[in-house]
Amino acid sequence: MGSGWGWATWAENEYAGRVDQSQLHDRLRAAVGQRTYRHVGELTGTNPETVRRYMTGQAPSAEFLSALCRSLGLSAEWLLSGRGPMKSAEIRHHTLSESAASDLLAALARSVERLLDRVDRLEVFVQTLETRLRGAQETHEPPRISTRAISIAHAIPERPPPYAG
Repeated sequence: MGSGWGWATWAENEYAGRVDQSQLHDRLRAAVGQRTYRHVGELTGTNPETVRRYMTGQAPSAEFLSALCRSLGLSAEWLLSGRGPMKSAEIRHHTLSESAASDLLAALARSVERLLDRVDRLEVFVQTLETRLRGAQETHEPPRISTRAISIAHAIPERPPPYAG
């Protein structure tokens, strides 16, 4: 990078070379719909004149695109490449409908393993709380455990041993 080139300028030029600008602008117009430049500017924290330039052909900044995606719930992949669903809320459905059953089962297995690890850590935490509480009761010292922690400890039933099959 030569002098006078900041990170933002370099990054904008870098992704501009990879994204077909006319198609990007078509997607920008589709996403913005009938909103005014002023309204889009308010949503993204961008000057309305800058929004006008972006919407009429100038390469938009990465910050603008990010703010637009965030404020309108757009999928950044769709906005930049045209792939996938337009709205980020639809990504999960799209991904699930496009995935193979074996991929979904593997992802489910990983999620269950992570949940079991969290439950195990929670059990250790609750056992530590119970031990502290019993120790405080035996020495007649005021417990140093919050009442919220105690109520959580009593609310969690003992989990059966893991399936060893």
